[in-house]
Amino acid sequence: MGQTNNQKKEVLYKGNWYGVQTKDVDEQEGLVTVAVNGFNIMDSQGDISMPGSFKKTLKEGFKRLKWFLDHDVHKQIGVPVDGYETDTHLVMTGRIAKNTALGHDVLELYKLNAECGHEMEHSIGVTAIKRDEENRAKVLEWRLYEYSTLMGWGANPSTFLVDIKTATDEQVRHAVEYMRQALTKCNLTDQLSRKFDMDLTLMLKALNGGNIVTCPYCGHQFDFDDAELHTFQQQVIEVANRYIGWVAEDAAWDRINELAPEIRAEVIALIDAIASKEGGVQNITTKSIEDFMNYVRCPHCWGKVYQANKLLQDAPGEGGTTEEPLTDTPKQEQPDTASKEADSVTSMFFKGLSDKIS
Repeated sequence: MGQTNNQKKEVLYKGNWYGVQTKDVDEQEGLVTVAVNGFNIMDSQGDISMPGSFKKTLKEGFKRLKWFLDHDVHKQIGVPVDGYETDTHLVMTGRIAKNTALGHDVLELYKLNAECGHEMEHSIGVTAIKRDEENRAKVLEWRLYEYSTLMGWGANPSTFLVDIKTATDEQVRHAVEYMRQALTKCNLTDQLSRKFDMDLTLMLKALNGGNIVTCPYCGHQFDFDDAELHTFQQQVIEVANRYIGWVAEDAAWDRINELAPEIRAEVIALIDAIASKEGGVQNITTKSIEDFMNYVRCPHCWGKVYQANKLLQDAPGEGGTTEEPLTDTPKQEQPDTASKEADSVTSMFFKGLSDKIS
């Protein structure tokens, strides 16, 4: 009999940062041994895995365990061949499917991380079966479904882009050097090589002031200037520009309700989008409205992406603020010049890093 909705248990995904040392990667056999969970440590979800909490699931359910990439059931890296507890960790050994493109690339990245002293990150998919009655945070028994290799920023440039706003110069330099070595030292498939190359280009463009944006719907990052530009119909633009005056006159409700339904729908959508970005309707300005007038479609999910979704905003004193970029003149008007300047700056930046590292 199947489980009812009340009986179903939520699968929790718990990450960690336990590194893979060189001795843990057996290239010949395609074996990788990693510590995927630590004991007596409170994780970000408030759970504490206790020693012995994985013994039952390893004994009774090991044959059903999976090894995925990023918890994606469509991306099986290989097969778990051993799992055991030490005094401090849950340790898993898996055999990579080296003859598949995914397995080949993951093994190459494991080798590169071991060579560079970087850490691959891992996560597990579990359900808590039994907890300590006196301290509910302590989990006495887990049901383990899978463990995953995570393409964190050490192994995937596109993920690093998400964190680049708060990264230090040293972290940026390490990330660029890592990607350079991945492209030059690893025997990656053409597909992953192209992805690394594109991600590296995006990161360097973002660092050098390029118009790299993040889709608010799917998180995909791309060059705003390379996408086809769309503009709201003129009537919507005119209404949106009058909106601030209506608010000041306390007449916004009446004026918006007087609009034709199709225009009103677009104006409201535009105002809502700006308000969520600016922190409330009262903070909407003429500048913020202008930033939302032009948009492109995300090449991944087709969502609307505005220049206000720029990855790295202009710093204060450089023609903008940390909250919104100064984009009065779309760069699409001078694609050749902008492209050459970006390529030139990128080349100098990359060469400078390479000289320091080599």
